[in-house]
Amino acid sequence: MKAVFRVATKDIIPAYALGEGRKPLNKEDCDAGFFDVMIPQRGAFGTHNMVDASYCCVPPFMQDLTANIVAIRDVEGDPEGYKIFHEIMRSKDLPPSDTETKRLANEAMVIMIAESGTTASTLAAMMYHLPSNREILQRLKEELKIAMPDRRNPNWTIYHT
Repeated sequence: MKAVFRVATKDIIPAYALGEGRKPLNKEDCDAGFFDVMIPQRGAFGTHNMVDASYCCVPPFMQDLTANIVAIRDVEGDPEGYKIFHEIMRSKDLPPSDTETKRLANEAMVIMIAESGTTASTLAAMMYHLPSNREILQRLKEELKIAMPDRRNPNWTIYHT
């Protein structure tokens, strides 16, 4: 299941955060090459400060993230398909340094790396533990009913307040 969740989160999270992504679910091999390269290398991300030291020589995917941040910043008003980074850039609670393009591109990279690892691992663990623990599963269902009384027609406005 972990492989399935990796592909799904790699498709969904960039779309929600930035409005686009690699869309591995649309690819015949589900972007297997990306995962073949990134999964063995992910242990190095915690010990190497690659982004700031090499910002002048950023890889293409990082250039794309920077371009996405600039494009989001250029959108005026409340765009259709509101994204995470729209909210961050328009926040009155953050200092200007937290909304600079370089900083947001770095944050976007962290989200893109975490999406197919941490999130997928969490979902896979939940798929095992929830069915095997009826009490926790029941509690989750009750909490979801409170949070989303009409599961077919969720009220997204409560999440933007």
